[in-house]
Amino acid sequence: MRLTAATTHSLIDRSIQEILVEAGISSAPIDARQIAARLGIEVILNRSQAERGRLVESGGRTMIVVRPEPRSERYQWTIAHEIGEYVIPRLSTDWTHDLVPLDATVREWMANRFATCLLTPLPFFLSDAAEVQFDLFKLKEIYHTASYEVIALRMLDAESPCLISIFDNGRLTRRLTNLEHRPPKLLDIERQCQREASQLRRAVTHASEIAKVQAWPIHEEDWKREIIRTEPNFWE
Repeated sequence: MRLTAATTHSLIDRSIQEILVEAGISSAPIDARQIAARLGIEVILNRSQAERGRLVESGGRTMIVVRPEPRSERYQWTIAHEIGEYVIPRLSTDWTHDLVPLDATVREWMANRFATCLLTPLPFFLSDAAEVQFDLFKLKEIYHTASYEVIALRMLDAESPCLISIFDNGRLTRRLTNLEHRPPKLLDIERQCQREASQLRRAVTHASEIAKVQAWPIHEEDWKREIIRTEPNFWE
């Protein structure tokens, strides 16, 4: 099997679903520490290590060594990523007849994807998202172990066309879509929603013949982020 991005995404989701079924988990939130324990992996804190997390296998023991983080979401992400580092090489031989070890860059990308999928697993993420009409704040209440960015980017796995744009301190830093088209330039309605969400400090929704746009402010004392979800009508 050739591991394209699409097949890799599908296989990762499938493997996570199997893990969750074995663990008896069928709803959010997902605690990565609980998943690690189910897999027989010990999670250990190490305040002195430079990296956020590392996977250690020694003497028949498998451990995830993590540095304490001020944000619980970052701590959860690190554990989920290292679970991916553990699971993916063991599954890769089932995905392809090629037994050549995965390239380090590819494995890192796959572990990142695994972490996102583990903290926001399909299919119940899409069910919850549809239930709350893709409201990021409401989804965060359900998937509180995942960051706002992780939740927003997971929305791209829905079948409905959408774009996700992230602004940091007023500057566009990420813009992604779930279709083959390249993301278009920012629409006037998107800029309007971003400015209003930033100024009003509350969620904003606007709709026009061109698109429906939702914007959420994620503001901290020294950092302003707005996340925008756009449902375009021009790709129907």
